[in-house]
Amino acid sequence: MNRFARRIGLVGGMAWPSTELYYRRLNREVERRLGPGRSADLVCCSLDFGPLAQAAEAGRWDEITGTLADAVRRLAAAGADFALLAAMTPHRLLPQLQPRLALPVLHVAAPLARALAQVRRVALLGTSHTAGATFVDEHLPQGASLVRPAPEVQARLDAIIFGELAQGRAEPASAAWLDSQLQALHAGGCDAALLACTELPLLLPQLASPALPCLDAVALHAAQAVAIALGDPPPWTTT
Repeated sequence: MNRFARRIGLVGGMAWPSTELYYRRLNREVERRLGPGRSADLVCCSLDFGPLAQAAEAGRWDEITGTLADAVRRLAAAGADFALLAAMTPHRLLPQLQPRLALPVLHVAAPLARALAQVRRVALLGTSHTAGATFVDEHLPQGASLVRPAPEVQARLDAIIFGELAQGRAEPASAAWLDSQLQALHAGGCDAALLACTELPLLLPQLASPALPCLDAVALHAAQAVAIALGDPPPWTTT
């Protein structure tokens, strides 16, 4: 019987639909690896998204850092061995956050180098907070580059993510718009699209045949987390 070497801690609520998606992906990956009836050994600390979104909009990143550090301390007290942040944007805070944490955090971009090994131009699709940061660029393989959305496309992405997906709604019109953007990106020379938002994968089931391969950040993050939980060496202990 396979036993878990490490317990996963999940910081969720940013927003709740992506936390639900993380929980499902983590457990599906455990089932895939260990068989039917198996599920992840994890604990979750779910935060109130509203105040965090307001703080991000106002640029009060120190406030968010403190909230996340407290959440990870609570996970450590509950027996977690490492943590996942179930949102992309908070990863921009990890350089100043990690020294304050009671647990190591598995960076959402950690699996990207392998996943993007054959990609040269990848479209970055996420919130403006993620598109305006560099924490994804820092994990790209040599020779790969990110293509960021034009301002009007970024504005529509933000409206879909915060106005619909973060509230649990995956509208067909938004899926059709995303499909049209993937076609345009393909025509512009992109090799793949990175769904660098933990809610955007909620639209994937409505895309029958996307023009570009869509790399699901949640799926990649969850798969690596389960591998580490089952005994693979974590990146924070390797050189």
